[in-house]
Amino acid sequence: MSDGLAIMLATTQWLAPNRDPIQGFGIEPDIKGSLEEGQKPRPPDQLRSLYRKETFAHDAQLQRAFEVLPKGNARQPRG
Repeated sequence: MSDGLAIMLATTQWLAPNRDPIQGFGIEPDIKGSLEEGQKPRPPDQLRSLYRKETFAHDAQLQRAFEVLPKGNARQPRG
């Protein structure tokens, strides 16, 4: 621009492995997990300081993920 200002425009598109766009459609999980009655989703910063047993008591979905993921593919919670 003549006054020295600039405009930067960046775009990205989330794609499924088969290159289909996800935006506006979402994805269906291969394995579903649900929260137990009374549980509410918690952000990682609320779980970071907890040991595994405490973490899983707050998040049944995360517990299910650790049950089905191959060992060594995910960072383990403390404990």
